[in-house]
Amino acid sequence: MLEYRYLESLKTQHCGWALLRSDNVSFVASFLHEVFIADNRRRISRYALIEKLEDYMRMIRDIAGEAQFPQTPAEYLNEWVNRQWLNKTYGKNDEIFHDLTSASERAIRWLAELDRGSFIATESRLVTMYGLLRSLCHETDPNPGVRIDELERQRDAISRTIEEIRKGDMPVLSDIAVKGKFQQFLGMARDLVSDFREIEQNFRMLDSNIRERILLGQEGKGAVLGNLLEQRSSILASEQGRSFDAFWKTLTSPNRQEEFSEYIARVLALEPVREMNPDRGIRGVYDVWLRAGRDIAAIMAEISEQLRRFVEEVSSDNRTVMDLVRGIEQKFFAQRENVPKSDFTDIEGISPAGGFLMNRSLYVPKVRRNIASKDLVEEDTSDVDIAAMFVPTVDKRKLRKNVESVLEDRESATLGELLREYPAENGLEEVVAYLMLAYEEFGYHDDGEESETVTWKRGSGAVRTASIPKVAFERKKTQPQGGRADG
Repeated sequence: MLEYRYLESLKTQHCGWALLRSDNVSFVASFLHEVFIADNRRRISRYALIEKLEDYMRMIRDIAGEAQFPQTPAEYLNEWVNRQWLNKTYGKNDEIFHDLTSASERAIRWLAELDRGSFIATESRLVTMYGLLRSLCHETDPNPGVRIDELERQRDAISRTIEEIRKGDMPVLSDIAVKGKFQQFLGMARDLVSDFREIEQNFRMLDSNIRERILLGQEGKGAVLGNLLEQRSSILASEQGRSFDAFWKTLTSPNRQEEFSEYIARVLALEPVREMNPDRGIRGVYDVWLRAGRDIAAIMAEISEQLRRFVEEVSSDNRTVMDLVRGIEQKFFAQRENVPKSDFTDIEGISPAGGFLMNRSLYVPKVRRNIASKDLVEEDTSDVDIAAMFVPTVDKRKLRKNVESVLEDRESATLGELLREYPAENGLEEVVAYLMLAYEEFGYHDDGEESETVTWKRGSGAVRTASIPKVAFERKKTQPQGGRADG
């Protein structure tokens, strides 16, 4: 029940509500929705997110004016992390990654649901609800006779349907029914990604609590260890934890992954579905689920590692050193909310600089140049191409969308095929930018044996052609086995 005091407390404490009340909610929500929700993406490296935000701010300033959004992309990301709209985690080699928080995702999805369009799948939802109720009634009944009667009824219905199809009477879903079922599928797929974020946030909170209790050390070590093990077990044994465990076992089945890829390709090819213009990231949603599950498994491994290290420290013989280290950690933890905003100390160097004598270059005498002073002669510049002096700016965001569009209906595409569908508008610089995208984001592949011819236009309109090794853009598939995915 929504009580007044509860809502007043929520208004001041909930970071999702703070996002909706922000002066820059249109800017923040639209960017985060495009990057994370529309593309079904999760953890993105800070470097890549800064680049995307920089491109997005340039586009928004063209609409709202250059004076809008004066901060740098890095400063905005830091602000969003501080306001708990984004998570900040560390991967391998201390690389920083960002993802939506569960609260900010709920707020942005609520904004997206405000304009749901003219089509609402009422029939599909009613059929689904009826099926769920029937399943609950029959599959919870302990009477074997009732279960057998229901199964026989289903068998007879299937037999009648087979006979009708053999006689030529084969009903096919109408366009409205297809749109209704696909709309319901999209909603459930988005909800799953949201559930993953919430589960991951719960485990991260547990990991943070473990670190805090160990650092503070206000209780006996046996009591701390027992409490931590109890919290970990309670999450795994909770309804959410058991549901996730069953879901993860089903998701990692190789047969399920192959079936899903086949089904989604067939469904996206249906004309009623194409008319709905679904999000481009829906094709790779299975990979998103797999990466999300691996992230949660990695957090559980981190929690186990914390417990292992804590047990080792408890049984360590060098207690004096451990107590000194723990004292430093406690002081650091006590000051985490009062971190100085400016530099509080200077270090001239973290290591001595050394150099070998023979590394120094020999003395080279300066050469005197005699400059002759002559009158300048004005030359004819009528045939000079002034436009060639200015290098066009390549929009990598647009190129990335071109590649994603080409890879929607195929596993891979060469650079030549891509340029035939989307000719280079900015000359050789755009061709090079495509090569960089292939190397950085789209599974760059160069067999080194075959070559292909690519064509582009210069600013003057002249056509240029070059033969280069065949480079392929690939839609990378995430395998169900393997370690943690950081991207």
